[in-house]
Amino acid sequence: MPETPIFENDQHVEQDHETFYGLGIAPMRDPRDPSASGPIRSGISLGRILRRGEMMGPEHDPHLFIVTPNTDASARERGIQTPLRWQQKVEVLSQSIEELSGQRPQIVGYERRPRYETTGQFPTQTRPYAGWGARAIVEVDMNDDLLEVPGESGAADSISLASWRLWVEDEPIHAETFCAPYDP
Repeated sequence: MPETPIFENDQHVEQDHETFYGLGIAPMRDPRDPSASGPIRSGISLGRILRRGEMMGPEHDPHLFIVTPNTDASARERGIQTPLRWQQKVEVLSQSIEELSGQRPQIVGYERRPRYETTGQFPTQTRPYAGWGARAIVEVDMNDDLLEVPGESGAADSISLASWRLWVEDEPIHAETFCAPYDP
């Protein structure tokens, strides 16, 4: 969910509650909702993919995260004293995700940095959204390890273990190992 225009408009003024709901929460719940509009409107809602049998159904034990900026010095000068820049809206988003999924997402704050301080070969585009630097990376290793277990016929069977890690900036936030399809 992009920070602009959902949390703030392109003049960096915080969106009112109705606009935030219409651009951010409503499309996540049901993209056919008439109040759902804006950049994240699509044919697939978070509510749908969290249902049993779907990609992020409870049988897959999904992990949900909200990665959001911490309050920086310039925001503090404007009177924002909460730890997260969008504290109240992030709490509404977290509650909405919990209602849809049955689990509370982990909220991860990061330090905003100007574009010139970020690493990478290509700077973010200034339109449609001006870029502030932050790095959130999901790293997946499908060939992490091979586990030998006794098979039904007495011979060893192999189970392929894979892993994934979420990094925000240079800090690992979460890591998990899972069984992956094995093709000898």
